[in-house]
Amino acid sequence: MLRTLVTVQASSRPVCEVMQFRRSLPLWAVLIIASLLILPIYAPRLIGLFPLTNDVDETTSRGEDWLVYHQMAVNVLDEGLTMPAVQRDYSRPGGFGYVYFVALTYAVLGVRSGAVYFVQGILLVCATLTTAILFRQRFSLPGALLLTVALVVFLAFDMFRFNTFHLLSENLLVPLIAVLLWTVLKAESARRLPWFVLAGAVCGLCALTRPNAVFFGPAIASVIVLHPWHPQRFHRLKLAAAFIAAFAIVCSLLPLRNYAVTGDIGVWAVLRPAGWQLPDAEGKPGVPAFHWLAETVRFYSARAAFAVGIPTFLDPRYRVRAHWLFMWTGVVLYLWFGGGRPRMFWERLLLTLAAVYLLPLVAVAHINSYGFRMMMPAVLLLLPLSVKGVELALLAGDDRGVTANPAR
Repeated sequence: MLRTLVTVQASSRPVCEVMQFRRSLPLWAVLIIASLLILPIYAPRLIGLFPLTNDVDETTSRGEDWLVYHQMAVNVLDEGLTMPAVQRDYSRPGGFGYVYFVALTYAVLGVRSGAVYFVQGILLVCATLTTAILFRQRFSLPGALLLTVALVVFLAFDMFRFNTFHLLSENLLVPLIAVLLWTVLKAESARRLPWFVLAGAVCGLCALTRPNAVFFGPAIASVIVLHPWHPQRFHRLKLAAAFIAAFAIVCSLLPLRNYAVTGDIGVWAVLRPAGWQLPDAEGKPGVPAFHWLAETVRFYSARAAFAVGIPTFLDPRYRVRAHWLFMWTGVVLYLWFGGGRPRMFWERLLLTLAAVYLLPLVAVAHINSYGFRMMMPAVLLLLPLSVKGVELALLAGDDRGVTANPAR
C-alpha cells in the first residue's frame, strides 16, 4: 500500500523528502483525526475535575513525591522564590523546575491540585498535536497517519491514564520535549540565531524539570556542529555556542538558588551517586571471579528489558507493555533498513536525544519507580523513528535509485 502511495524518483532529495512532496497528511487532517481520538478519552476526566479541589495532603499522600511538590510550591508562594523551607541544597524530588510550574498554576488558579491536573491534561493534548504536526511532512500520508494515531494512543495510555492526575514532573517534561523538538527543528530550517537561543532556553527548562535531561544540552549542540545542515562549519559552531550559552544560563537557576540559600552551588545534590542503582560489584568470599560479570549481565539485561516494555525481570508487579514492544520493533527496523543511508538532521537529533535520555536511566536510575514513569518522555523521541522504520522496511524492496542529501 505504501509503495502505491509514494512515487520515488531519482532525485537529490532523500526518500522522506520526496515522499513529503508527493503525498503528506494535511494539517487539517491531523487536527481532525487527533481530536476525534483525544476528545472521548480526555474530556470526561478533565471535565470531571470541576469544581477544582485539592486532594494532596498529609492524610492522603504521606511519603509521596506529589505531597513534597505541593508543599514546596506552597512555600514558594508564601515565602519567596528561593524556597526557604528547604534549608539545604535542593535534591529530591528531582523536578526542581516543576515546583515553580505548580506554584505558578496555584498562583493563577488557586492552591488546588485539581487545577494542576487540568493544566497538565491540556499541555499533554498540546504536546500530542505539536509532535504530530511537526513530523507530518517528514512521512508519507500513511506514515503520518500512523504516527498521529500512535502518539495519541501512547500518550493517552501511558501519560494521561497514569501520570496526569498526580503532581509528577514528567507531566511537564513531555510538553517541554515537544516544544524543544519544534524549536530545534525550526532553528535548523530558519538558520537564525534567535531560534537557537530560544531552543537552548527550552532545553535548559527540560534540565531543570528532570535532572537527567541535562544531557540534552551537549547532545543537541553536538548534532548542530557535526551534522552538515549548513555548509560552513564555523557558522554551525557559532550557533551551537549560542544554544549552549542559553542552555547554561537557564540551568544556572538551580545552583543560583542553592547558593542563595546555602552558600554552595550544590549541583551534585541532584546528580548524586548515592542515589544510583548499581550491580553488586563487591563480590563475596568463595564466589568465583566471574560472579560479578554474571551479576552485571543479569542486572543490565533486566533493566534493558524493562526499558523496552518487559518489566517482569526487574519487577514482577508490572505487566508486559505490548505497545512498547511494537514501538521498539519499529526502531529496530529503522536501524536495520536505514543504516546504509545518510540520516537527516531530525533523525540524528532524535537518535541522539533518545540515547542520552535512556542510557543513563538504564545505567543507574531507579527506573522501576512508579512503573514506566521515567521512560514515558522517550515516546516523543522513539515513535517518529519507529514509524520511519516501518516506512523504510516497506520501501526496502524498491529498486529505484535515490541519491540522498545528508545536509538535511
